[in-house]
Amino acid sequence: MQCLVLGHERAVTPQQPTDRPNGCWIPPVVSIARFYELDSEATIASVLASYPSKDDEDAFEVLERLFGVWAPSNVYGNDASCFETTAEHGVPWCGPTSIEEYGTQRAHPDWFADVRATIDGGDLVLLLVERLEGLRDKGNTHYLLVVGYQEVARRCGNVCSLFVKDPMEGNVVLVAALWDRPETELTTRQASGATLDRYGILESTHMKGLGSRLRVRGLTGRPLPHSDEADRGASASSSMAPMAPHEARSVTAAATATEQAQAP
Repeated sequence: MQCLVLGHERAVTPQQPTDRPNGCWIPPVVSIARFYELDSEATIASVLASYPSKDDEDAFEVLERLFGVWAPSNVYGNDASCFETTAEHGVPWCGPTSIEEYGTQRAHPDWFADVRATIDGGDLVLLLVERLEGLRDKGNTHYLLVVGYQEVARRCGNVCSLFVKDPMEGNVVLVAALWDRPETELTTRQASGATLDRYGILESTHMKGLGSRLRVRGLTGRPLPHSDEADRGASASSSMAPMAPHEARSVTAAATATEQAQAP
Protein backbone atom coordinates (compact mmCIF):
# COMPACT_ATOMS: atom_id res chain seq x y z
CA MET A 1 0.00 0.00 0.00
CA GLN A 2 1.31 3.43 -1.00
CA CYS A 3 -0.06 6.85 -0.09
CA LEU A 4 1.11 10.39 -0.84
CA VAL A 5 -0.51 13.25 1.07
CA LEU A 6 -3.25 14.96 -0.92
CA GLY A 7 -1.82 18.05 -2.61
CA HIS A 8 1.80 17.03 -1.93
CA GLU A 9 2.91 18.93 -5.04
CA ARG A 10 2.24 22.19 -3.14
CA ALA A 11 5.02 21.30 -0.69
CA VAL A 12 7.66 22.59 -3.09
CA THR A 13 11.06 22.00 -1.50
CA PRO A 14 13.89 24.22 -2.74
CA GLN A 15 17.44 22.98 -2.38
CA GLN A 16 19.32 24.02 0.73
CA PRO A 17 21.53 27.08 0.10
CA THR A 18 25.15 26.03 -0.37
CA ASP A 19 26.38 29.03 1.63
CA ARG A 20 24.34 27.96 4.66
CA PRO A 21 25.93 24.86 6.23
CA ASN A 22 23.29 24.98 9.00
CA GLY A 23 20.47 25.91 6.66
CA CYS A 24 18.57 22.61 6.43
CA TRP A 25 15.71 24.28 8.37
CA ILE A 26 15.02 26.78 5.56
CA PRO A 27 13.55 24.49 2.85
CA PRO A 28 11.05 22.84 5.26
CA VAL A 29 9.82 26.29 6.31
CA VAL A 30 9.25 27.14 2.63
CA SER A 31 7.58 23.76 1.98
CA ILE A 32 5.22 23.98 4.96
CA ALA A 33 4.33 27.61 4.24
CA ARG A 34 3.45 26.72 0.65
CA PHE A 35 1.65 23.48 1.43
CA TYR A 36 -0.65 25.10 4.00
CA GLU A 37 -0.92 28.28 1.93
CA LEU A 38 0.47 30.43 4.72
CA ASP A 39 2.43 31.99 1.87
CA SER A 40 2.02 30.29 -1.50
CA GLU A 41 4.90 32.40 -2.86
CA ALA A 42 7.39 31.61 -0.08
CA THR A 43 11.00 31.10 -1.18
CA ILE A 44 14.46 30.76 0.33
CA ALA A 45 15.00 34.49 -0.25
CA SER A 46 11.76 35.56 1.42
CA VAL A 47 12.49 33.50 4.55
CA LEU A 48 16.07 34.74 4.77
CA ALA A 49 14.83 38.32 4.48
CA SER A 50 13.54 37.81 8.04
CA TYR A 51 16.45 35.59 9.15
CA PRO A 52 19.64 37.01 7.62
CA SER A 53 22.02 35.47 10.19
CA LYS A 54 23.59 32.08 9.57
CA ASP A 55 22.52 30.64 12.93
CA ASP A 56 20.81 27.28 13.13
CA GLU A 57 17.07 27.65 13.70
CA ASP A 58 14.12 25.48 14.70
CA ALA A 59 11.77 25.21 11.71
CA PHE A 60 8.61 25.31 13.82
CA GLU A 61 9.74 28.30 15.85
CA VAL A 62 10.46 30.15 12.60
CA LEU A 63 6.98 29.33 11.27
CA GLU A 64 5.44 30.60 14.50
CA ARG A 65 7.37 33.88 14.36
CA LEU A 66 6.60 34.48 10.69
CA PHE A 67 2.95 33.43 10.61
CA GLY A 68 1.74 33.23 14.20
CA VAL A 69 1.03 29.51 13.73
CA TRP A 70 2.21 26.71 16.01
CA ALA A 71 2.22 23.72 13.65
CA PRO A 72 3.02 20.62 15.77
CA SER A 73 0.22 18.50 17.19
CA ASN A 74 2.37 15.81 18.80
CA VAL A 75 5.90 14.43 18.71
CA TYR A 76 7.59 11.03 18.85
CA GLY A 77 11.20 10.16 19.65
CA ASN A 78 13.30 7.36 21.08
CA ASP A 79 14.75 9.34 24.01
CA ALA A 80 11.92 10.29 26.36
CA SER A 81 14.20 12.56 28.42
CA CYS A 82 14.53 14.91 25.45
CA PHE A 83 10.81 15.69 25.50
CA GLU A 84 10.24 16.60 29.12
CA THR A 85 9.30 20.17 28.21
CA THR A 86 7.19 19.50 25.11
CA ALA A 87 3.97 19.10 27.11
CA GLU A 88 4.50 22.58 28.57
CA HIS A 89 4.21 23.90 25.02
CA GLY A 90 1.10 21.87 24.27
CA VAL A 91 2.95 19.23 22.22
CA PRO A 92 2.71 15.85 23.94
CA TRP A 93 5.42 13.22 23.57
CA CYS A 94 3.63 10.11 22.34
CA GLY A 95 6.36 7.50 22.47
CA PRO A 96 9.32 6.13 20.49
CA THR A 97 9.60 5.78 16.74
CA SER A 98 11.15 2.31 16.99
CA ILE A 99 10.80 -0.86 19.04
CA GLU A 100 12.94 -3.95 19.56
CA GLU A 101 11.29 -7.37 19.64
CA TYR A 102 13.18 -10.66 19.91
CA GLY A 103 16.42 -8.90 19.03
CA THR A 104 14.99 -7.27 15.90
CA GLN A 105 14.35 -3.55 15.58
CA ARG A 106 11.45 -2.17 13.58
CA ALA A 107 9.22 0.87 13.30
CA HIS A 108 7.01 1.24 16.35
CA PRO A 109 3.44 0.37 15.24
CA ASP A 110 1.88 3.23 17.22
CA TRP A 111 4.21 5.79 15.65
CA PHE A 112 3.74 4.50 12.12
CA ALA A 113 -0.03 4.38 12.63
CA ASP A 114 0.07 8.06 13.60
CA VAL A 115 2.18 8.85 10.53
CA ARG A 116 -0.49 7.13 8.43
CA ALA A 117 -3.28 9.03 10.17
CA THR A 118 -1.49 12.34 9.68
CA ILE A 119 -0.80 11.76 5.97
CA ASP A 120 -4.28 10.30 5.33
CA GLY A 121 -5.76 13.37 7.00
CA GLY A 122 -3.98 15.66 4.54
CA ASP A 123 -1.16 16.85 6.80
CA LEU A 124 2.64 16.63 6.93
CA VAL A 125 5.26 15.13 9.25
CA LEU A 126 8.71 16.66 9.81
CA LEU A 127 11.61 14.48 10.93
CA LEU A 128 14.66 15.76 12.76
CA VAL A 129 17.30 13.12 12.08
CA GLU A 130 20.94 12.43 12.90
CA ARG A 131 23.39 11.46 10.18
CA LEU A 132 25.02 8.09 10.80
CA GLU A 133 27.86 8.32 8.29
CA GLY A 134 30.26 10.73 6.63
CA LEU A 135 33.66 11.96 7.76
CA ARG A 136 32.39 15.50 8.30
CA ASP A 137 28.63 15.03 8.61
CA LYS A 138 28.36 12.07 11.01
CA GLY A 139 26.43 13.14 14.11
CA ASN A 140 25.02 16.28 12.48
CA THR A 141 21.28 16.89 12.52
CA HIS A 142 19.13 17.31 9.43
CA TYR A 143 15.46 17.74 8.46
CA LEU A 144 13.38 15.45 6.22
CA LEU A 145 9.81 16.31 5.22
CA VAL A 146 7.46 13.30 5.13
CA VAL A 147 4.86 13.49 2.34
CA GLY A 148 3.77 9.83 2.22
CA TYR A 149 4.22 6.27 3.42
CA GLN A 150 4.30 2.71 2.18
CA GLU A 151 3.57 -0.68 3.74
CA VAL A 152 4.45 -3.99 2.11
CA ALA A 153 3.13 -7.23 3.62
CA ARG A 154 5.77 -9.94 4.24
CA ARG A 155 5.67 -13.29 5.98
CA CYS A 156 7.63 -11.81 8.87
CA GLY A 157 5.35 -8.75 9.11
CA ASN A 158 4.80 -5.45 7.35
CA VAL A 159 7.81 -3.64 5.88
CA CYS A 160 7.39 0.12 6.34
CA SER A 161 8.86 3.01 4.35
CA LEU A 162 8.32 6.74 4.09
CA PHE A 163 8.24 9.09 1.13
CA VAL A 164 10.33 12.14 2.00
CA LYS A 165 11.78 15.33 0.58
CA ASP A 166 15.40 16.07 1.52
CA PRO A 167 16.57 19.72 1.53
CA MET A 168 19.89 18.53 0.10
CA GLU A 169 18.16 16.96 -2.91
CA GLY A 170 15.52 19.61 -3.59
CA ASN A 171 12.00 19.01 -4.86
CA VAL A 172 12.32 15.24 -5.37
CA VAL A 173 10.36 12.55 -3.54
CA LEU A 174 12.66 9.85 -2.13
CA VAL A 175 11.94 6.49 -0.56
CA ALA A 176 13.16 6.25 3.05
CA ALA A 177 13.26 2.64 4.23
CA LEU A 178 12.78 1.89 7.94
CA TRP A 179 15.12 -0.67 9.50
CA ASP A 180 15.98 -2.41 6.23
CA ARG A 181 19.51 -2.91 7.58
CA PRO A 182 20.94 -3.42 11.09
CA GLU A 183 21.78 -0.35 13.17
CA THR A 184 20.05 1.99 10.69
CA GLU A 185 16.62 3.34 11.49
CA LEU A 186 16.13 5.24 8.23
CA THR A 187 17.84 4.87 4.83
CA THR A 188 17.05 7.22 1.94
CA ARG A 189 17.31 5.84 -1.58
CA GLN A 190 17.35 7.11 -5.13
CA ALA A 191 14.80 5.89 -7.69
CA SER A 192 17.36 3.29 -8.80
CA GLY A 193 17.45 1.86 -5.28
CA ALA A 194 20.96 3.18 -4.58
CA THR A 195 21.53 4.37 -1.01
CA LEU A 196 21.79 8.12 -0.41
CA ASP A 197 22.08 8.56 3.37
CA ARG A 198 21.56 6.71 6.64
CA TYR A 199 19.90 8.33 9.65
CA GLY A 200 18.59 7.84 13.15
CA ILE A 201 15.32 9.60 13.96
CA LEU A 202 15.61 12.11 16.82
CA GLU A 203 12.15 13.68 16.56
CA SER A 204 9.08 12.95 14.47
CA THR A 205 6.81 15.99 14.69
CA HIS A 206 3.30 15.56 13.31
CA MET A 207 1.13 18.40 12.04
CA LYS A 208 -2.09 16.42 12.32
CA GLY A 209 -5.17 18.61 11.95
CA LEU A 210 -3.17 21.74 11.09
CA GLY A 211 -4.87 22.25 7.74
CA SER A 212 -8.32 22.11 9.33
CA ARG A 213 -7.34 24.50 12.11
CA LEU A 214 -5.94 27.02 9.65
CA ARG A 215 -9.06 26.94 7.49
CA VAL A 216 -11.28 27.48 10.51
CA ARG A 217 -9.14 30.42 11.65
CA GLY A 218 -8.86 31.87 8.14
CA LEU A 219 -5.06 32.00 8.31
CA THR A 220 -4.26 30.61 4.85
CA GLY A 221 -3.11 32.71 1.94
CA ARG A 222 -1.16 35.34 3.89
CA PRO A 223 2.18 36.33 2.29
CA LEU A 224 5.35 36.93 4.26
CA PRO A 225 5.76 40.58 5.32
CA HIS A 226 8.40 41.58 2.76
CA SER A 227 8.06 44.04 -0.09
CA ASP A 228 11.63 44.80 -1.16
CA GLU A 229 12.00 44.58 -4.94
CA ALA A 230 15.32 42.75 -4.65
CA ASP A 231 13.71 40.13 -2.44
CA ARG A 232 10.95 39.62 -4.99
CA GLY A 233 13.50 39.23 -7.76
CA ALA A 234 15.47 36.70 -5.75
CA SER A 235 12.24 34.89 -4.91
CA ALA A 236 11.34 34.51 -8.57
CA SER A 237 14.76 33.08 -9.44
CA SER A 238 14.79 30.60 -6.58
CA SER A 239 11.22 29.30 -6.95
CA MET A 240 10.88 25.69 -8.09
CA ALA A 241 8.26 24.16 -10.35
CA PRO A 242 5.70 21.71 -8.94
CA MET A 243 6.53 18.02 -9.13
CA ALA A 244 6.66 16.87 -12.72
CA PRO A 245 5.05 13.59 -13.85
CA HIS A 246 8.43 11.88 -14.16
CA GLU A 247 9.18 12.76 -10.52
CA ALA A 248 5.90 11.22 -9.40
CA ARG A 249 6.75 8.08 -11.38
CA SER A 250 10.15 7.96 -9.66
CA VAL A 251 8.34 7.33 -6.37
CA THR A 252 6.84 4.12 -7.70
CA ALA A 253 10.13 3.10 -9.30
CA ALA A 254 12.03 3.69 -6.08
CA ALA A 255 9.42 1.84 -4.06
CA THR A 256 9.62 -1.13 -6.44
CA ALA A 257 13.41 -1.16 -6.18
CA THR A 258 13.18 -1.09 -2.40
CA GLU A 259 10.67 -3.96 -2.34
CA GLN A 260 12.91 -6.06 -4.59
CA ALA A 261 15.93 -5.37 -2.41
CA GLN A 262 13.97 -6.41 0.69
CA ALA A 263 12.37 -9.51 -0.84
CA PRO A 264 13.45 -12.69 0.96
